[in-house]
Amino acid sequence: MKKQISITLTLIAALLQSACGDIGDNPAFGIDDSATGSTTSTASRVPSQTNFALLFSDFQLDAIDQDTRVFQEQSTDITVVVADKDGVPIENQLVNIATDWGLSEPSCITDADGRCTVGWTTSAFSDAFPNYLYFSYCVRVVAYTTGEEPFYDDNGNNVFDASDAASFYGNLFDFSNGYIDVPEPYFDRNRNGFFDDATDGVINTDSAGVDGHDAGDGLFNGADCDAGALCSPNTTTTIWTAGYIDLKDETVAAVPAAANTCTY
Repeated sequence: MKKQISITLTLIAALLQSACGDIGDNPAFGIDDSATGSTTSTASRVPSQTNFALLFSDFQLDAIDQDTRVFQEQSTDITVVVADKDGVPIENQLVNIATDWGLSEPSCITDADGRCTVGWTTSAFSDAFPNYLYFSYCVRVVAYTTGEEPFYDDNGNNVFDASDAASFYGNLFDFSNGYIDVPEPYFDRNRNGFFDDATDGVINTDSAGVDGHDAGDGLFNGADCDAGALCSPNTTTTIWTAGYIDLKDETVAAVPAAANTCTY
């Protein structure tokens, strides 16, 4: 059965349970500006975490019978959508793609519609099949690029300012201090929705090559900032979004029943 899913900021923000929540990176570790590839009329626009999403041509592949573990090769397309905070698509933006299992191209460059697509296919099934996939049968896909953090625009002036920082509704919807401080991306190999330790599989975007997972810097990384001490001198950071490819055969009842954990 073909399905399509878009993993948007709103869904990811709702999953943030700690400062090491499920999006982002420290600007000190950001991707080199030369990697953005922005050379068109949209070059002055910056990708926003708010409008950075994943789509799958099929995200439920039935590659593995969860009872017998019989395996068959499957493939799907992963499409990334990139736009600025106003929803304007950004062309010629380099987007990196990482998966914790399977084969895919490592990156793609967006077209005039702010979209780019890579193919993903199952790896050869063997004894090396990761234990964390036996637990969930879900492959995590992470897309990341250079952009700016999202904020809750409480007064609607399109600038992060003191009103946004003090917004009750912003904090109600997991925008700490009115914005989301994006940490470094990771694979979440225990599938619990937040970063625990190095076993969760850090995707190291630190240009200095420092190992380990990095939380956000405690400041807002964006060009339009009028919030005083909350404004970072680094107006961009690594933004990211994630989704899952479900490998299970959902048509066969598992004994005992296996929980579907492809929701984080």
